[in-house]
Amino acid sequence: MIVYLGLGSNLGDRRLNLETGVRGLLPLCKNSSLRVSALYEKPALLPRDANPSWSRPFLNICVEFSTDLSPEELFLATQQLERSTGRSPGPRWAPRALDIDLLICGDQVRKHPNLQIPHAGIASRAFVLDPLKDLNLKFLKQAREHPQHAPIWMAALNLTPDSFSDGGRFAAKNAFTAELERLDGENIGILDIGGESTRPGATPLSWQEEWPRIQFALQQINEQFQGRLLRPLVSVDTRHFETAVRAVEIGADMLNDVSGMADFRLVELAKESGCSYVLTHSLGVPANAQRTLDQNSDVVEQVKSWFARSIETLLDKGVRPEKIILDPGVGFGKTALQSQILLKNLDAFYEFNLPMMVGHSRKSFLAPVSPAPPQERDPESIGVSLALMNLGVDILRVHNPLVHKRAGLGWSHARKDHSPPRPAPQRRTLQVTPIHTKTLRCGDDLSLFVIEHLKSRPPSESDLIVVTSKIVSLSESRVVGQEIIAKDKLIRREADHDLGEVGYGCRLTVKHGLFIPSAGIDESNSESGDFILFPLNPFASAHKLLEDLKRHFLIRDLGVLITDSHTLPLRQGVTGIALAYAGFRGVRNLIGQHDLFGRQLKMTKMDLADGLAAAAVLMMGEANESCPLAVIENAPLEFVDQTSPAEIQIPVEQDLYYPLYRDRLTLNQQPK
Repeated sequence: MIVYLGLGSNLGDRRLNLETGVRGLLPLCKNSSLRVSALYEKPALLPRDANPSWSRPFLNICVEFSTDLSPEELFLATQQLERSTGRSPGPRWAPRALDIDLLICGDQVRKHPNLQIPHAGIASRAFVLDPLKDLNLKFLKQAREHPQHAPIWMAALNLTPDSFSDGGRFAAKNAFTAELERLDGENIGILDIGGESTRPGATPLSWQEEWPRIQFALQQINEQFQGRLLRPLVSVDTRHFETAVRAVEIGADMLNDVSGMADFRLVELAKESGCSYVLTHSLGVPANAQRTLDQNSDVVEQVKSWFARSIETLLDKGVRPEKIILDPGVGFGKTALQSQILLKNLDAFYEFNLPMMVGHSRKSFLAPVSPAPPQERDPESIGVSLALMNLGVDILRVHNPLVHKRAGLGWSHARKDHSPPRPAPQRRTLQVTPIHTKTLRCGDDLSLFVIEHLKSRPPSESDLIVVTSKIVSLSESRVVGQEIIAKDKLIRREADHDLGEVGYGCRLTVKHGLFIPSAGIDESNSESGDFILFPLNPFASAHKLLEDLKRHFLIRDLGVLITDSHTLPLRQGVTGIALAYAGFRGVRNLIGQHDLFGRQLKMTKMDLADGLAAAAVLMMGEANESCPLAVIENAPLEFVDQTSPAEIQIPVEQDLYYPLYRDRLTLNQQPK
């Protein structure tokens, strides 16, 4: 099964996180091989009321590989991989070290609330469509039409002393290495290496003169990116077959044929090597200002007709469509006006459904609008880049890609998204849904019992599953017959602290960090009248149930809460209390925040776990409702991987009310 996954990171070392994610996917692949898209930097997708600190750009990629895993198995594996990079549960839109989405899994379809395949967000998200179209041309049209479409930035690295723009700049090894490090730091997608100048009037070179320059650059690139899975693609800008074949042997990914398919051996090399092939419209190299397209005919139609014939030739010769990239050849056999007309009408070539590349940077067609020499035309070139981004161009070849990329990212942040406006944010209402169940018998599997009864209301991301302590105890066979031991003796054995008899036929005790009558021992929910004890380790029980539920329902952020009931001093009746929980923070620390009048809070913490337990028990009931299970939606929770009793429990000696019961407190020394 061929699968496509989307990976993103906007926290910490983003590229390292993605690299870790890709390496973690290799064991899931058949033959341990996969294809990776270019890197894209995108604004974070946020609701209008999001925390401003969450507005951090994402790095995004897509990967394609073959696997024998089912979508469910793959989902669980990617969840584990996310956690291995340090991702912990948190608010939905918060920054994350690694986010992995299953986009497409062969022809599989899943409509589970927490696993939808194909992914429901593919068509609406440019950060998915742009890298996905690199791997599958089926999504090229959708990617171009998205208002947040962004190009791959290609760095033009000219190693010629007579380049029109930056001749001789990278001739020295240290200068070229420094430029590679700079481009690498900004995650530029493609490095285009040129060893022969194509400017008008340049002296043509033989391949023997050209190759040493390109060989030097490719060796430096291999050293710079050795061992990396996420690295720029390497393009070789050449018209010489002999140069190209040597470049492919040492790692070139793309053949940028500036000759306009003058040598069919380059086409054959592209087919045999699997390299991408840039089909450039050109009337000859070096460019000749006196030789241009017919100025009395539509320049767009002339280039379009040439593309149609050339694409047919490439396909006939066995080059795969996904390996063909179109370049209209700005400045190659066109007047300045013809180049401008082409740039304004690039969408006329989109009917070929092939990626479009444009090399416009610093070229002479800008001379009529700028008196600046070529090396000072970056402002004008950036303006053209933004216009081409708006047209949906896929690859932009520029001489100063860092400033172009920065301008493009700013453009993306301010670009109006024409997707339907989001509804105004509304305050979420806490909702508790009790679940009616059959009777759980002593020794029954708790996870299977809960999963079976949640079929009527499957949990979703960020839900909280509530279970009563009694069904947890029954599943763990924490039951003692009345004929075996007297209740009073059993209470003293089970209690962590015993405060003695307090009337009403019960003893006041401390058990699992709670003031609770009779050490939590209950006989009201036992068929045979046996004593039901508290779970042995309720936090461990909560954690196990949580992991089983997350695995079954394919949910990242989920909580489990085990409840009981107790009485409050000076109050009639009972209310719910949290015996244990897992998957979320049960206490919110408000120390340091301010009250309504600006005074700083010094002691206040909010007990979320007990508050939610009280709400759940209110709905589940205390009599014969047969609802030992509930689902809470929209609880204001922070989801985490690990929870501990120490977060919510206070040692008795530090309790505010300790002086009131200190004299009656005895530590239970009896064996458990």
